[in-house]
Amino acid sequence: MSFAGPLYLTLLVLVPALIALYFKKSRPIRKILPSNRLWAEVQQRLNQNSIFQKYRHSLFLVLQLLVILGIVLGLARPYFKSTLSGKVVIFLDTSASMRATDVAPDRFGQARDKARSILDRLDASGKAALITGDSSVVVRAGFGSDLVTVVALLDKLEPTDHPGPDPEEVVAALDGLRSAKPDRVYILTDQLKAAELAERIRGVSLTVHSFGSRGDNLAVSRFEVRPSSVKGPAKQAAWEAEVVVTNYAPGPVKTTVELRHDGREVASSSTGIGGRADSSVRFSDLKLAPGILEVRLVASSGDDFLAGDNRAWATVGQENLSVLLLGRTTSPLVRVLKSIRGVQLKAVTERESASMATLPEAELVVSDGVLHPGLLRRNAVVLCPGDADGVSAPAWLAGPSVESPLPVRFETTHPLLKYLSLKDVTFSKAATLKRQPGDVEVLGAQDCPLVLARADRESKQVVCAFSTADTDFAMRVGFPIFVVNSLRWIGGDRMASSGCLKLGESYRVPGPLGPEIGLVSPEGRSVTLESSPTPGMLLASSFRTAGVYTVRVGSRQVAVPAVLQSFSESALAPAQDRDLNREMPTTVAVGGGALSTARWLLMLALMVMVVEWALYARYGG
Repeated sequence: MSFAGPLYLTLLVLVPALIALYFKKSRPIRKILPSNRLWAEVQQRLNQNSIFQKYRHSLFLVLQLLVILGIVLGLARPYFKSTLSGKVVIFLDTSASMRATDVAPDRFGQARDKARSILDRLDASGKAALITGDSSVVVRAGFGSDLVTVVALLDKLEPTDHPGPDPEEVVAALDGLRSAKPDRVYILTDQLKAAELAERIRGVSLTVHSFGSRGDNLAVSRFEVRPSSVKGPAKQAAWEAEVVVTNYAPGPVKTTVELRHDGREVASSSTGIGGRADSSVRFSDLKLAPGILEVRLVASSGDDFLAGDNRAWATVGQENLSVLLLGRTTSPLVRVLKSIRGVQLKAVTERESASMATLPEAELVVSDGVLHPGLLRRNAVVLCPGDADGVSAPAWLAGPSVESPLPVRFETTHPLLKYLSLKDVTFSKAATLKRQPGDVEVLGAQDCPLVLARADRESKQVVCAFSTADTDFAMRVGFPIFVVNSLRWIGGDRMASSGCLKLGESYRVPGPLGPEIGLVSPEGRSVTLESSPTPGMLLASSFRTAGVYTVRVGSRQVAVPAVLQSFSESALAPAQDRDLNREMPTTVAVGGGALSTARWLLMLALMVMVVEWALYARYGG
């Protein structure tokens, strides 16, 4: 038996206190009696005041003891830790905020201990499924796994530095186990809201345990590095850095912002930040050679319960992405490409390209209405002329053009359509693209694809069935976003302003791909890469913690800083609707009915008290 409120058991001291009152005897009064016959009544009363005689006949004492025991046990809320049977699903949050140390040892440690206690209560016939969730939700073990395997998997789990799970993905993972008819679902988290989960998870008993007590935290919310107007010595350009620090605590804090270049401290600054406020720290005239610049926060006052967001990185001296543009010099692409930071542009007109057997060297080619043979097997964004057909360009097109195609198919999860909506874009004509194995249709009309994403080990291409002259899309505000998305999809994270990877996102290896790709963690350990359907794509699960990773492609090495910059994770304050325990009528019996037991004990104490009062009123004390 266990107690939900064990401190109330201290009230049991009332039991010996009550018995002590009954032990106490009144002092006899000296009387002169006229006859010895009166001694019989006095002797009988003295015998009743003896310990054993008194308690053998004292019904009131028994009733009063029952009242005290009923009230004390009712307040302490006893319950039995009964075993669990049936099928149990455990969801364990492994996101970055679960590393918070506002509770001991940390939130994840408490959640894992809770999961172990649930598994320990399963009887021999019980089955368990284990699901984990951060930026992706994964079913680690289904009901076909034995309990020993589930416990072993649980012991191996560690939290990541990824953003928290999407409630929709959590519900989808649980729906995937619905065919096995689970009896109970346990959600162990610190950020997911219990009320929201209760609305979406129906038809099963649901228990949500929320971990964490405080939200005090200090985080690097933005880190930008850009060239300075002041020139440094040879091979050391001057740079400017801006660091935005966010204080999530209600009170003010003080911190030191340190800048380190390739492990060596180059600058630092102390700042004070008000409660739940931001502070911007700027560093100028930094003489830095090409490499990686790191920012660190060192708190000198206040609490900082999450260490993962105290560091960030940016690449310094990263070479620009060389882009070759084929097409009209008045094309909207010229203006867009010139406005993108990190792009070194060279333009070649259609007439000039016609006389070229091979195209000039460039990491990426953008073609607006020009289908040059040299585009094959090159990293390229190809905007095919809408009036071309398969006869003029058989390598790219499969048939005659289509008049006024209407977009009806949208692959909204593809990186090319990030932050975009093309539902109201119009096209005057579109070419009929020739599909190749592995092509992904990002945008499609009823009769033909409009945008294809193509990738193999030699190149990556975005192939469009239209040029800028065939659509009003080139005049829309979304067109520059589409161009940037295309360059990032092909050129990898070299197009990012900081050159960093946000944890929870996949990474595309820039440049040519070799026969084998390797990844080394910030601790120097080799990372086992999961298979990816897209060549050169390293899945988000490969980057678990913040730090600088090394991607190896043959003899070439690429440094990839991975950072945690997530408001939802840095804001550590636990969900307001903390816990939830929704029992369904069909649920197997489980321990924890402390509240109902307490009600019965208090009702029993009240009934005994009424009986005691009735007897006292009738027979007296």
